[in-house]
Amino acid sequence: ARPRTPLPPPPPASLTEAFLTHFSALKDPRRDAHKIRYPLPLILLIVYAAMLCGFTGWEAFEEFAVLRREWLRAHVPFDGDNTPAADTIREVLRLHRATFAACFSRWIASLADTVAGRHLALDGKSLQGARDPDHATVPLHLLHVWLVDQR
Repeated sequence: ARPRTPLPPPPPASLTEAFLTHFSALKDPRRDAHKIRYPLPLILLIVYAAMLCGFTGWEAFEEFAVLRREWLRAHVPFDGDNTPAADTIREVLRLHRATFAACFSRWIASLADTVAGRHLALDGKSLQGARDPDHATVPLHLLHVWLVDQR
């Protein structure tokens, strides 16, 4: 779904570059490298920035990419005038969970100095029925962190 308000600005360049740096260890899950039209960092950046701007869902991520094409290109060069379709984004995000978790943890830890001394609002929940196949008794936990002064 697309936010009902005007399109918010994308994340600042410093946060965008930090995000891309911390996720550079992820390997692209696509098998045919010669057929890859959109690099993995581009797809990760689309999802990251779209979610920060209030977009949810594969089609909304595709729409965000179209709306912010030039901003995306400034951070992750790609060829052509098109952006990845919703199906491409969905397929590419089948990442290795442990590597993704490690990248995510390092990225979040790097933000600690940025938010030190500022008001954070936290909301956590466990998703009923969502289970890790390797740990059947542990539910999936979500934590929403809101930097209050940045809304």
